[in-house]
Amino acid sequence: MNKERLSDWVKSEVAKKISLAAIGRALGVSGQTVSDWRDQKYDKMQPRQVESLAHYRGETVAETCHWLEIPVPEEATLSRRVKQLELKVLDLTQTLELVLEHMSGLTLTPSPLAIHIQDALIQRFYDLRDISQQQRFLDDATAALQGNRLAAHKVMLQILGATSITTDDYPDIAHVLEVTLGPHWSVGHLLDIADKTPKG
Repeated sequence: MNKERLSDWVKSEVAKKISLAAIGRALGVSGQTVSDWRDQKYDKMQPRQVESLAHYRGETVAETCHWLEIPVPEEATLSRRVKQLELKVLDLTQTLELVLEHMSGLTLTPSPLAIHIQDALIQRFYDLRDISQQQRFLDDATAALQGNRLAAHKVMLQILGATSITTDDYPDIAHVLEVTLGPHWSVGHLLDIADKTPKG
């Protein structure tokens, strides 16, 4: 740990007329902690402190750790990975929403099962040809699938006929339909409908 480097940094911040208390508030630590850093009266920094310092300095946690000559905390690495995954999921969700916006000009070919589901949804005021009702359906489907927006999008695309429905998809579709149409829309009910409807 390069305590001298951290000490010099605190002194340079104070030289800019920033108080120890203000630095502490910005970092989520006490002014006394910042004073200890300046005076090199500490043993080590907590991972949360390193992360806050990195944010304050406009660096990654890895860059700050390199600057301080300490290993990157495992918690910080995990936190960074979680944030990266969250950004990827958000990006995929936005991409799917763009696809849905442009679907109005496409020719969809829903299966007989999908048409049967669409008819039942329309009776319950979920007309998936309407963008605002698509959004309401997506919100309800996401809740039914425990917050999994991507799975909800997939179910809606399958019901619209943009992608095919396989028996592996029945559990997710059933969860959504049990919420939107009622508890009798189980996997067994979907299988019964599929057996009774003519194949396309």
